Amino acid sequence: MGTEFTGEFRLKKTSYLAFGIFDLITLCYYLIIQLTESKIPFYSDFIQLNQLTARFGEGIKQSELYAYTMATPFLIVYLSLFLSIWLYFKQNYNVKWVVLFQTPFRIISLVTTIPFLVSIFQWLFLGKDNFAVITYVFYMFIALIEIMKTIYIFRICKN
Repeated sequence: MGTEFTGEFRLKKTSYLAFGIFDLITLCYYLIIQLTESKIPFYSDFIQLNQLTARFGEGIKQSELYAYTMATPFLIVYLSLFLSIWLYFKQNYNVKWVVLFQTPFRIISLVTTIPFLVSIFQWLFLGKDNFAVITYVFYMFIALIEIMKTIYIFRICKN
């Protein structure tokens, strides 16, 4: 009985650490990309979003709404990564609420839990004849992974 508790505790601790490292890698990757392109992370995104809506939304409110709808999930995920990383490394069970909040935005924006998953997919399949079908299957796979991660976090966070 004591070893079961220890094993369960070790699994929870390892899971927190692994997901925290995944989120940290994702955030660092974003920051490195932004800095190598001589951009200020987050600030440049807001500026580009405003320029995009000004360019494509001239007199058309639907275009402006579309631009904000597509860009906002990225910003929400990347900004909320700071909180999720901190909660994972503190091994705080309230991380489950952040994960629940992030899940739909991760699915929409394709900012996956597993870093570089989208890049690997593009490298493997871009230019293939059935790329549209493969993309659809990959998108469903990402959605499934994110939903399973959320369920897993809620299961290990139960008290």
